[in-house]
Amino acid sequence: MEVSHFELVFKPQSPVGTADTVLQGYFLEITNLEDEDMTYSLDFVTSSNADPDETLAGTTTVIIDVPGVDNTFTNLTGAADAKSFYIRGGVTVPSCATALVAVLPSDPFAGMEDPEVFEARGFVKIGLPSRLRLRPLRIEPQSKKPVKVLLTPQNRALYTDTDDLPNGQTQSSLPLATGQALVEIKPSKFGFLRPEPLDDFDFTLDG
Repeated sequence: MEVSHFELVFKPQSPVGTADTVLQGYFLEITNLEDEDMTYSLDFVTSSNADPDETLAGTTTVIIDVPGVDNTFTNLTGAADAKSFYIRGGVTVPSCATALVAVLPSDPFAGMEDPEVFEARGFVKIGLPSRLRLRPLRIEPQSKKPVKVLLTPQNRALYTDTDDLPNGQTQSSLPLATGQALVEIKPSKFGFLRPEPLDDFDFTLDG
């Protein structure tokens, strides 16, 4: 299901004259209202664009903050000209807990043609994918019924002056596609959670 739009920005506030630089990221709080841990998929959908100044490939950092777990730093996965980028392995939220996912423009912008300007826009989708089990090999849904979650998306921005010193910050809530924070996510019947690279799996069979 669709969550909200997103906009990532790193650029001067004005194209003319001296102006502060704004660094804006997308933040999403996910509250799991179920009595068991759930793993959600998050996809960031954009227009297909191989421009290194506008693609989400190699230009963003994802921070996942889950209660009781050290912050996880990762990246969005997808080809440079892809229309959709995802968090590999999804976001696992403990029962009745709230996780915070932050997606920020990276700094420095390795490989970008113009590191002074970066803008990317699109929308975010959340899902409840099935899990791939290895022993025995099978795909099974995480739940037999829709699961309840609370979603709170925000833009948060930091402003720096010409000396790269902080000069203020703002945060603003974004409208949800459903119009309400409490939503139910239907479990996927076909798609499964995209795992970590296969090198991370242990394929040793018992017996």
